[in-house]
Amino acid sequence: SHLPPQQDRDPDLVWTPHAALGSAEIFSVLGERVVSLVDQAALDPGQHALVWDGRTSSGALAPSGVYLLRLVADEDAVSRRLLLVR
Repeated sequence: SHLPPQQDRDPDLVWTPHAALGSAEIFSVLGERVVSLVDQAALDPGQHALVWDGRTSSGALAPSGVYLLRLVADEDAVSRRLLLVR
């Protein structure tokens, strides 16, 4: 599988060219996992919207700052920087 670079620069949209088993997680810049958005879900081919409400896995509001969105589909992975502003 292959996760191509995002064309429209919207960090909430991802595209998979074929069906894949995927996950999406948010990490701090220190590498700590903040929350899992998708955990080993079956993804159909096409565009998918990911929504992060700015909360950690415990439900607390994450502070403003830079975060990393890590997307994994089958054996391929990509990361994107996100800026959370409160």
